[in-house]
Amino acid sequence: MIRSIQKIGGKLNRLFSLFIIASILLMHVSQETVTAQIAVESDWPSARHDPAGTFFAEGETLLAAPLELSTFITTNSQILSGASPILANGYLFLLEDDGFCAYLLADLTQTWCYNGLEQLIVSGVTGSEIVVGGINPVDDTLTLVRLDISDGTTIGMVPTAEHAASAYTCSPADRNQMFCSSDEHLLSIDLSTNSVVWTMPLDGPGSVPVLSEDAVLVETGLSAWAINREDGAVIWTSNQSTGSRMPLLLAGTTLLVSQVDGSIRGLDSLTGTLSWSSPVLTGEVCQAA
Repeated sequence: MIRSIQKIGGKLNRLFSLFIIASILLMHVSQETVTAQIAVESDWPSARHDPAGTFFAEGETLLAAPLELSTFITTNSQILSGASPILANGYLFLLEDDGFCAYLLADLTQTWCYNGLEQLIVSGVTGSEIVVGGINPVDDTLTLVRLDISDGTTIGMVPTAEHAASAYTCSPADRNQMFCSSDEHLLSIDLSTNSVVWTMPLDGPGSVPVLSEDAVLVETGLSAWAINREDGAVIWTSNQSTGSRMPLLLAGTTLLVSQVDGSIRGLDSLTGTLSWSSPVLTGEVCQAA
């Protein structure tokens, strides 16, 4: 009996010790750490999308708790699943069933919607205009449109002869250039002249193009490519990519390419040579919901 009581007492002491340790750890958790926060435009400036197609803030501001819901925005149609909201120049931009729509932040009223193309994507804001891509319903070709932020009027349109039978992706606008992967081609577009500069055939459907200073980088699931931004000349190709067509990431001069086996390869973005490779993941694969 005495031994049993001693065992129970020992267990209670261990549980009490764990409780004390957990309490101390919780006391040291920063109260400023938050995962979401209502922000104003100055906190989260408009930003172009990263290689994953999402939007990110340049110069993020630490936002302190508590979280507060300021207001709801009532849209005229359903917001498309996976579409990233954009803040720019006092407006909120959303992709909806009705098209690409702008809301004035001052009173949250809808000011305009653009629906001249199908399968719309947004490349980003450049100055007082925003660049949108889509499929022309008349001839099913990829078309880019430059819209005035304030009223949605068309500033310029770039028709292409590219029939986008499947999904297409485009880079952010940079130095009046945009690059779009459509089926098995990569297109260079000059926004200052509203024209296609060159078209490069690929060995498969391309990923979202990633831009470096001199090159546009793309991956097809069979190989990775670096192509000169100005003339479309191939700088290098690499068969070190057996990728799953996941978005590329560029970190300095290292191009990160995901593989179908779960590993990641780091390629030198200047030469295409393999710099390193992570171990192959083992175990049960977790499927996203």
